[in-house]
Amino acid sequence: MSTNTNIPRPSNLRQIPDNQEVYLDPNGFTSIVFDILERVEKTDAEALKVHVQEIGEGTGDGTTVLVQGEGRLGKMG
Repeated sequence: MSTNTNIPRPSNLRQIPDNQEVYLDPNGFTSIVFDILERVEKTDAEALKVHVQEIGEGTGDGTTVLVQGEGRLGKMG
């Protein structure tokens, strides 16, 4: 009887919602979750607040924006 060692154990599987993409480091040290959000017809600053609140919903965590400003990239090249 042969066993297939390429089948992941259930503890290695993660269910990902349809609105997310996930990068997993091959060594298992890092994972980055990208939430795919719908367009919000507001200014960028207002849309950011809406998206942060939506991501936090259902987690039991609160969201407070302490400071908001604009950033600009210097010369890139």
